[in-house]
Amino acid sequence: MPRIAVYRTALPDAFHCSLFDGKKDPRKSIEGEYLAVEEIYDAGGRLLSETRFSPAGLAVHRRESRYDSGRLLEEREEFADAGSVVVRLHEYEGSTETIRVLFGDELDEVIVRELRDDGSVASEDSTDADGGLRSATDWDTGGRVTYAESLGMAQRYAYDEAGNIVELVAEKDGIEAVERARVLEGKIVEVDIFEAGEPVGKRTYAREPRRVLMTETTHGRATATRLEEYDEAGSLALQEESIELSPGTFRRSIYRFSREPDGKPRKIEVSREDIFEGMRAARPPVSGFREFLYDGERRISETLLAGFSDDERLEEDSYYRFEYSG
Repeated sequence: MPRIAVYRTALPDAFHCSLFDGKKDPRKSIEGEYLAVEEIYDAGGRLLSETRFSPAGLAVHRRESRYDSGRLLEEREEFADAGSVVVRLHEYEGSTETIRVLFGDELDEVIVRELRDDGSVASEDSTDADGGLRSATDWDTGGRVTYAESLGMAQRYAYDEAGNIVELVAEKDGIEAVERARVLEGKIVEVDIFEAGEPVGKRTYAREPRRVLMTETTHGRATATRLEEYDEAGSLALQEESIELSPGTFRRSIYRFSREPDGKPRKIEVSREDIFEGMRAARPPVSGFREFLYDGERRISETLLAGFSDDERLEEDSYYRFEYSG
């Protein structure tokens, strides 16, 4: 069966390392390499098991899936540190799929999905063990969310033929908020924001061939900006975002992407900091990067992470190499 083995080397000096720009070679680290993640797939490409290991070789997290006649019947997750087991049992009757989620031997959640003839999900309702609603979601035939309810908030979405969200209606605690978009040549150029029927804000998009600037104002005050720049192939090269967390406090994030000729990422650089009334907040800024190398089949063969991770399987400040077999 196809297998992916991911080996990790911890890098305390990850910021001084690189896979390709002349810095310290992470492959020469004195830290010991160990098997960190093992994934097993069936012939159809479905994940059968994923195991994550500690440096001592102990399984700290294991996830297994069991199929029959192409249908997922059971998922099992074991968390060694917490000593807990989560089991998801899938049952099918006609177009309905019911998933019972067990923590240990106790029922925690029931998920009911209505499926279309092509197997796509039309709706999903989640309830707790006592039948109380946790969430509800509906999708259209294009896979777009048309209704979502969770944590006391209900949201309804309407789309145009190009797939743009042209209206979003959200209701919570009896207060209705509405966003209505104006579209020009298939792209959103402006969004009007209303609350309790009164205009409260606006979101505008200034578009150039390889650049988009979004600015949002609420009650006359700038509360969010996002700048996106694209390379000649149309892939995202830069994203700068500033979001107001509370009056006077903003979180600024910057992502930079360099890419291979086929568009796959070569390096991702990240920085993030909180700004309070024009000054840096007490929380220190976050910065980091991730580098990639690929094999002849364009699969990730090596990756280096410094300061952050965008993959729940992988730890920051680490060098990983991937082995494929089967």
